[in-house]
Amino acid sequence: MSTRLAPLAVAAILAFAAGAAVGAGGDPRGDTASAFSQAWDRGDYTAMYALLTPAARRRVTLKRFAAGYRRAAKVATLSEVDTGRPAEPQGGEVSVPVVLRTRIFGTLSGRVALPVVESEAGAAIDWRPYLVHPGLRQGETLARATTLPPRAAIQARDGTALAEGEARLSKLGALAAEIAGRVGPAPPERAAE
Repeated sequence: MSTRLAPLAVAAILAFAAGAAVGAGGDPRGDTASAFSQAWDRGDYTAMYALLTPAARRRVTLKRFAAGYRRAAKVATLSEVDTGRPAEPQGGEVSVPVVLRTRIFGTLSGRVALPVVESEAGAAIDWRPYLVHPGLRQGETLARATTLPPRAAIQARDGTALAEGEARLSKLGALAAEIAGRVGPAPPERAAE
């Protein structure tokens, strides 16, 4: 190696070592948020629960914690969770991008801001129930309501309403129950009508 390249090689090695040291010493809050979100991807509620602060674990049992995520998944008709790389911690929170694939609503995406607390024991999630789904705020829960369209009238061939309205009432009243006939193929003489 020439004497001109030696200082350049040393500088490159030092730059690589510095970059590796910075990259290896990740922020514990980001690492905890990443571990939490990866466990969410797998549906591993036990691993997620293990990352909660002691105070959060006192507020909610593992059983209720897992039930909260399962209920939200059922309401949203969730088929898959895919979390992305957590953002840098800001103001005690780490924002995690979340993509939810659902049967009814298609693909939904949003962010969950995980409150991460650092202590001597390390970083932990100060979990709250609204964190089960992106977009929920403190005190909100996920809900789904199904609304059917108004019922159409049942009409005769000539357009006369036989039954209409929500109760399916006929203008004929009780006489409508007396209507009888056969159901089957039309006789040849009426087939052309």
